[in-house]
Amino acid sequence: MISRILIFFIVIALIVVTSCSKPPDTEMALAQKSIDSALVLEADIYVPVQFKIVTDSMEAALAMETEQTAKFTLFRNYTKPREAFVGVDSLAERVALYAIAKKDSVKVEVTNMLVMVKATLDSATIALKKARKGKDNRAEIELIKGDLYSLALVLADAETDFNCGRYATFKTKLEAIAYKNGEIINEIKKGKK
Repeated sequence: MISRILIFFIVIALIVVTSCSKPPDTEMALAQKSIDSALVLEADIYVPVQFKIVTDSMEAALAMETEQTAKFTLFRNYTKPREAFVGVDSLAERVALYAIAKKDSVKVEVTNMLVMVKATLDSATIALKKARKGKDNRAEIELIKGDLYSLALVLADAETDFNCGRYATFKTKLEAIAYKNGEIINEIKKGKK
């Protein structure tokens, strides 16, 4: 009779121990959901260093969880992986908020940059119209007109990125347009001398 009672308590103890060591599936799913949300908000583009920290933390938490899963059932302890997934979830949410703020600041920056680029393109066009025209530079002027036309087309294409909310891509294109436009303005100034 005593051995039956002893076996009963051992079984109960095993059930209690094993029920406490369930994998942190809920926490892992929440952490992954937060990372996916941050990706949708383009955290990997606007705050890449912080997003890399989040993904590295997730990999570390997954490694901890895998390590515990590999152990014998009675020796599993998912406390640290569970805490790690909760930390990843929290960190990913903060990075997502930071990405939103950074995207908004880039939007303001590129909006101002767009005004400047359009103004410099207009000034280049006006300077080209005022440029001295002669036999010796007619071909150069036509090339410059073609370049300005091409820049206008590239700008129109880039504005599609702006309208779709791809501000980082738009910024890169604007910088290239501004650089090329600066070269054109310098070429026009050289032709005036």
